[in-house]
Amino acid sequence: DGYKTYYTDADNDGYGVAPSKCLCNATGNFRALQSGDCNDTDPNFKPGAKELCDGKDNDCDQQVDEDPALSMCGSVANGSPVCSNGQCVASCVTGYYDVNKQFGDGCECAEDSYGVNNNTMDTAYSLPDLAEGATLPPVNGRLYPDNDQDWFKVKVVDKSDSGSFTGPGADKLHFKVTITSPGSSIKVAAIRVVGTTQQQMCNLQASDQLEWLVDTKVGSGSSAWGENPCVSYPPPTWYCCKSGECQAGGSPVGCCGGIKNDNPTQCTDLTYDKRYCLDDTATFYLKVYRTSASASKCEDTAYTLTISD
Repeated sequence: DGYKTYYTDADNDGYGVAPSKCLCNATGNFRALQSGDCNDTDPNFKPGAKELCDGKDNDCDQQVDEDPALSMCGSVANGSPVCSNGQCVASCVTGYYDVNKQFGDGCECAEDSYGVNNNTMDTAYSLPDLAEGATLPPVNGRLYPDNDQDWFKVKVVDKSDSGSFTGPGADKLHFKVTITSPGSSIKVAAIRVVGTTQQQMCNLQASDQLEWLVDTKVGSGSSAWGENPCVSYPPPTWYCCKSGECQAGGSPVGCCGGIKNDNPTQCTDLTYDKRYCLDDTATFYLKVYRTSASASKCEDTAYTLTISD
């Protein structure tokens, strides 16, 4: 009765495989008194071993990755562990993302305060009105997943600029939006809306900086644009005359407006001897989106909008 059955245990983990021998003492690789090893080349594989999320049967029970994910993977920040195809991955709670796909730091990237509720023009987030000469507080956001979009709208209020007939007024409106992003692939596009009329700035091309301005004067005659100074004709201009100053068929009078000299603009609710620039008040819709490259770390999802007039 001194003989025992010893199984082959090449990895010396205490569990063996066939063949076996009946011996008085362990001899060579015949040293395991228990069988059931499923990988006799690796001591980490044996009955009772800790099951890992690795696509392998670590505990030799003919099942793979069968234990609870929390047991195999451990806890994860801002989410729950999941064992998927032999890999521990994070299932994030609402408002967090695993951008770098590194399980160790969990769901490391918090969603911005705008969430997913402003991803269309119709649901654009309303920013405060922008007065002439003002700058809004920086708008800090994040884009994730990669097809995410953030839309904002801001009303740019044009001050009623004016001058005299001899010293014409100059409009100072100069709307400017700049976007910065560590990843350099997040851009901005804009649509200018007045009433029901929409104007796609730069054909809605993605840009790092956009401007809409009238505080300059380019060209001359009917091709001129800009309101510095405000021009007499073509628009932008309002002339204000007193009744009777422009007579049909008479000589032109400097304060008369309209295309014809005999069609003056009366001083209804306007100050006499004043020259007014156009009211260029408009609402701008800003589309922030990623143009290329996927974000591989949280900082690549961030952007800052700077909006000024």
